[in-house]
Amino acid sequence: MKNHSKINFKTKLKSKLKIAKFAKSNKARLYKVISYKSIANIIVCVVVCVVLGVFLFFYTSLKPLYFEPESLVSFDKNGELLSLFVNQNENFKISIDAQKEHIPKMLQDFVLLYEDKRFLSHFGVDMLSIARAAKSNLMNFASQSKPQGASTISMQAIKLGMHNPNRDIATKIQESLQAVRLEWNLPKEHIFRLYVDNAPYGNNIIGIKTASLLYFDKPLARLSPAQIAFLAVLPNAPNLLQQNPQKLRAKRDNLLLRAKNASLIDELTYKLSILEPLPSLHRQNSIAPHYTMFLAKTFPDRKVFYTHIDKSIQIRFESLAKNYAQTLQPQQIRNLAFVLIGAEDKNIIAYIGSQDFYDLANYGQVDGIQAKRNVGSTLKPFLYALSLDEGLIIPQTKLLDMNAFFGNFNPQNSSLRFSNNQSALYALRQSLNVPFVNLLNDYGQERFFYFLRQNLGFADMEYKRYGLSLILGAKELSLFDLSKLYLGLRRGGDFAELQLEQKSTPQDTSKQNISKDEPKNIKNVSATQNTSQNPQNLESKHVHLDSLLQNQTPKKDKDISKDFIDYTPQTPISKEAAFMTLQDLLDIYLDVSSMRIASKIAWKSGTSFGNYDSWALGVSDRYILGVWAGNFNAKSSVALTGRGVAGKMMFEIFEVLESIEPLREFQDFKEIGLWSNTPKMREVRIDSNGYRTLQEPYTIAYMPAFAKPLRLAPQAFIHKNDLKIIYPSQGILLQQNKHNKVVAKLHTQKSLDSNQGSEVYYFLNGEFIGQNSRSHITLKPQNGKNTLYVINQNGQSDEVEFYAITR
Repeated sequence: MKNHSKINFKTKLKSKLKIAKFAKSNKARLYKVISYKSIANIIVCVVVCVVLGVFLFFYTSLKPLYFEPESLVSFDKNGELLSLFVNQNENFKISIDAQKEHIPKMLQDFVLLYEDKRFLSHFGVDMLSIARAAKSNLMNFASQSKPQGASTISMQAIKLGMHNPNRDIATKIQESLQAVRLEWNLPKEHIFRLYVDNAPYGNNIIGIKTASLLYFDKPLARLSPAQIAFLAVLPNAPNLLQQNPQKLRAKRDNLLLRAKNASLIDELTYKLSILEPLPSLHRQNSIAPHYTMFLAKTFPDRKVFYTHIDKSIQIRFESLAKNYAQTLQPQQIRNLAFVLIGAEDKNIIAYIGSQDFYDLANYGQVDGIQAKRNVGSTLKPFLYALSLDEGLIIPQTKLLDMNAFFGNFNPQNSSLRFSNNQSALYALRQSLNVPFVNLLNDYGQERFFYFLRQNLGFADMEYKRYGLSLILGAKELSLFDLSKLYLGLRRGGDFAELQLEQKSTPQDTSKQNISKDEPKNIKNVSATQNTSQNPQNLESKHVHLDSLLQNQTPKKDKDISKDFIDYTPQTPISKEAAFMTLQDLLDIYLDVSSMRIASKIAWKSGTSFGNYDSWALGVSDRYILGVWAGNFNAKSSVALTGRGVAGKMMFEIFEVLESIEPLREFQDFKEIGLWSNTPKMREVRIDSNGYRTLQEPYTIAYMPAFAKPLRLAPQAFIHKNDLKIIYPSQGILLQQNKHNKVVAKLHTQKSLDSNQGSEVYYFLNGEFIGQNSRSHITLKPQNGKNTLYVINQNGQSDEVEFYAITR
C-alpha cells in the first residue's frame, strides 16, 4: 500500500513538473510576442512623431516675442546701483549687460539644477521630463493633486515672450514647437539669458539682475550661495515671499541640499547657507536721479547708463544739500545745486541737481544744474585771459573805473562806487563791473560772444541783443556750461566735452552679442534699448576726424582729407594765459575758516542782477566745483550774493573732500626770447657803474586824466587795425549740409572820413569772391582747409584759416 502511494506521488509530481515546464515555455513565447509588438508600436510611434515634428518644424515659424521693456537705470563708477525708475508698465527691469558682465557659473548651475537639469543636452523639449510628468499625473489623477509640469527653460522663455495665460494642452504643444524653433535660432547661453532677464521675482520685479539689486543691493557676481538659491527658486512661485515665506525657505534649503549632493557646494557652505534668513525688499531713494534723467534726455534711445559718479561722494553731497537747504530757508532761499568734475579725466564725479529730489513742495525735481540763468560776473576770468593773450592787458594794466555811458548803457559796480583807475588784477579779484565793460569794449563783444558759442555749442547767434552787458551775465547760461568753461581753464585752454559716462568695453561677438543671431521678431528690449542706434548722436562729438571723413568725404576729396587728419583746433586761450588767470584768482578768502584752503583754490563768484542767483566756481588741482543757489520760482532775496551764499558753500564742500592739493604748473610752457629793446621789459635806473640806484623817479604833479587832445591825429597816421574777421574764427571746424550757406562776419569801425575805408574786398582760398560796404558776406567753402582774407581801402586786413565738412 505504501509503495503504491509513493508511485502515485511521483507520478503526480512528474505531471506537475511537465505542466510547469510547458507553461514556462509558453509564457516565454507570449512575452516574446508581446515585446516584439511593443517594440514595433514604439518604433511606429517614434517615426510618426519624428515625421510630424519635422513637418511642423519646417512649416512653423517663430512667432514674435515681446518682453518687458527696460527701466531707466544708472550705475556708479564701480557698477553699484544709483537710480532706478519704473518702466511704462510700472515694473522694474534691468537686463544683464553682455558687454560688461557675465552670469556667474554657480548661478547657472543652481538655476539648471532646479528648473531644467538637461537644458544643455535637449533640443528645447525634454522627452524624459514629459514621460515622467505624464506618468506622475496619471497616477495622481484620482487624487486631483497639482499636476507636475515638464517645461524646459526654452519653453518658459517662449511663455514669457508670448504672454499667453492659457495652460491647456494646445498651448503647451505650441510652446514646445516654438521652443524647438528658438533653439534652432539662438545658442543656449542666449536662451538662458532671455529666461533669467524676463522671469518674475515677486512684486513688480522682472529679471534676476533687478532682483539681485533690489533684494540684496549687490551685483550678481557678489551673491552668496544662499542668495543664489533664493533667486533660483523664486520665479517658480514669485509671491511666496509675502504669502508663505516658510515654504519659500524650505524650497531654498532643499535646493541647497541638492546642490551639496551634486558637489556644487561643500558641507560647510551648505550648513552656513541654510542659516541665512530670507531677504526683505531693499528699496531706497534714488541716488543722483537728476543726472540719470539728464542722461536719458541726452541719449533718448538708451535706458542703461554706467556713469563716473562716485557713490560715496554723491551720498555725502546729497546730505550736505539737505542741510544747506534748511539753513538757507529762513533767508528765503529754497533751492541749490552743485556739480563736481575731475580735472584730469573730465568725469562727472557728483551731480546734485537740487536740495532734494523728493522735496516736491520746493520743486525738488527741477534740475538746477541744467537751468539757464543770468550768470553775473562768472565770465570775467575768460575775458581777462583772452585779453592777456591779445596783449590788451597785463595784470598791472590800469583800467578805467568811473561813471561811463555806452549809448544808453550805464554800468555800475555792485558797491555803487568808483575807484578811478585800478589794475586789471585788482578789478578781477574785486569783481569790478565798469573796468570789465571797458575791457570788453576794447576786445570786442562779438569776438567774446563767439568764444562762448564755440566752446559751449549754443545755437544763439544774436550777440547784438546782449551788448556790453554780456560780460555781466546778460547771456543766460547753466551751471553745467560754466563748469565746462572753468574745466577748460584748468586744462590750459582745452575746452573739451565732459565724459558723461563710461566708455563701453569691447566684447566677443561670437559668445556675447545676441543682436547678430537673434531673429528680428524677438523684441528683446534688453538688447535693443541698451545700444545707440544713431551713430551721429551726441557722442559723435568725440569721433576722430578721420572717421568722419571716411563716412562723409567724397572720394574725389581724398587729398583734401589730409588737412583734417593733422588738424588740431586752435585753443582760444593759451596755457600761459589760463595759468596766469588761475594764479590771480588764488588766495581770495571769505573769512578765517576759508583761509586754510584759499591758497589752493582759484575761484570766482557771481551775483545775477536783482539778486536772483548766487554763483561760485572753484578750481583746485584735481577738481572743478560749481555751486548755485537761488529759487526755482524766480523769487529774489537780498541775501543772494555770490560770496555770501554760493562762495561759502563752495569752501565748505571742498573741505569735505579728502585732499585738496595746490594748483600745479601746466606742462609744456613755451619759452620765448626777448630783444634788449622790447617794450615789455621793465626799465630801471642805474648809475655809472651799472648798479641799480636806490632812488627812483617820483611823481610831483598829475596831468588831467581825461583831458581831450587839442586836435585829432590825421587818419593816415593811425595804425590801429579795426578790421577783424569775427566769424568764422581761426581754426574752427564747420559741419554743414549741402544747402547751408556760411555767412562771414566782420568787425569794422568807420574812419573819420565816412567816405573812406568803407569798401571791403573778400578773397576765399586766394580767389576774389566779392566786395561790399557791409560787415558780412556769404561763403561757399570747400571740403577741407579754407583761407579767408579781407582787406579794405585803407590797407587794413585780416586773415583766418578754417575747416569745413559738407554732409
